[in-house]
Amino acid sequence: MFKTPKEIKNRFSSTRPEQPWYDEIKDNVSKGEHLFEVYAYTPKARGIEESEVKIADVRLKTPLYTSRWGDEELKFRHKNIHNDRRFWPRALAHLKEDPFFSKNNSDNLFGNKVPAGWPSDPVKAE
Repeated sequence: MFKTPKEIKNRFSSTRPEQPWYDEIKDNVSKGEHLFEVYAYTPKARGIEESEVKIADVRLKTPLYTSRWGDEELKFRHKNIHNDRRFWPRALAHLKEDPFFSKNNSDNLFGNKVPAGWPSDPVKAE
């Protein structure tokens, strides 16, 4: 689980600025800053209390920037957790899915088709 520290989060408005969202982030976050806190999450299950344990900080080594290559070629894959299961407490053995992302909820499934009526204009699509 990634969390943004309050000192970063407080720099941003809850309303959408005129400029693109990524420019707002680039303008408000600098090289060397503590961008995210990383937590290991354990859900509540059969005698185990829910917990979050901080395991890392993500700090920027360079200023943020955008690129066409990053937008078009950089891909992320959600890592499967099956290799981690052998280290889990027995009480969590019944978990089959990510506790925050259920594949059974159709709202979480994006597929590979553009929805009907989706604007072709990038500004309108955003």
